[in-house]
Amino acid sequence: MAKKQEYFKEHPEAVAPAVALGVWSLIWKAFALYRAGSNRSPGWFVTLLLVNTVGILEMLYLFIFGKKKR
Repeated sequence: MAKKQEYFKEHPEAVAPAVALGVWSLIWKAFALYRAGSNRSPGWFVTLLLVNTVGILEMLYLFIFGKKKR
C-alpha cells in the first residue's frame, strides 16, 4: 500500500485516470450485479462480485450472457 501512495505522491497526474477507472468499473459492476440478482443467477453474481476486470466481464454479462428473463 505504501508503494501506491508513494507513486501517486510522485505522479499526481495519475490520480484522475485512476479515479475515473475506478468509477467506470463501479458503474458497470453495479448494473451487472443488479441484472444477475434480478435473473436469480447466483454463480454469475458471485463471479461478478469477486472478479475485477475493469468492466469487461460486466459488459459481456450485460450484453451477451445475462439477457433479461421474462
